[in-house]
Amino acid sequence: MLIKRRLVDMGVKYTSRSKYSAQRESVNKRIIFGIILFIPIILFLAVMQTSVLKIFGKPPGLVLLFTCATGMLLGEKEGGACGVFGGFIIDCIGGGLFSISPLFFMLCGYFSGVCSKYVLSRNLPSFLVYALVVGILKELVSIFYFGMSSSNLNLFEVMTNTLLYDYFAFVICSPFIYVIVYILKKIIFYTKNKREKI
Repeated sequence: MLIKRRLVDMGVKYTSRSKYSAQRESVNKRIIFGIILFIPIILFLAVMQTSVLKIFGKPPGLVLLFTCATGMLLGEKEGGACGVFGGFIIDCIGGGLFSISPLFFMLCGYFSGVCSKYVLSRNLPSFLVYALVVGILKELVSIFYFGMSSSNLNLFEVMTNTLLYDYFAFVICSPFIYVIVYILKKIIFYTKNKREKI
């Protein structure tokens, strides 16, 4: 009843199925369709990242790249939500204790959307620049983890033997993940446009 009164006060002609409720229903359907589409892909990428795919002997951060591409192409809210879920899945599959992965992934996805809105454009070269920056941040978080777990950390050895290869694997995979999310975006908005025409 309160919504009806607010719509009438705003000058919207209220019917049993107003334009406002139709728009809200369309957004809800798009969210549910996106969730159904993205959850299996995140699970697949997490399994690929942790067990199957190795580049330079190191697993690339496929889920983090997927989160950043989602934020850049679909928006900051979608990127943040994808980051929380992806970070949680990475922690669960990794077998260790819960860490800051969901928070880190969420922030990367959210700021990817914000940067694409205000700083960078939504195209592949901009995503590559963002992937370079996120890769550096990912390696700094890894250095923090190594520093917390080891009392005598040789930073040069860690950089040359582990983190440098991990960074290059991350950057090499970034165009492929961008293309996957771009195709998913086209699928989601194609079905939205198709529903609106009906």
